[in-house]
Amino acid sequence: MAQRTRVLLLLAHLGGGGAEHVMALLAGGLSQGKYEVHLGLIRDTDAAGGTVPP
Repeated sequence: MAQRTRVLLLLAHLGGGGAEHVMALLAGGLSQGKYEVHLGLIRDTDAAGGTVPP
């Protein structure tokens, strides 16, 4: 079996808006047989939920 191409779709967390929905639809629409898809959201908070200083 051929190895699938890994794809990482990375997006800044925008509060659950339309951009995240579009990326999720894009990730779901890619061929699972051809691509290994990973979707990542980046937030500017630490593990405890506090804001990370710039």
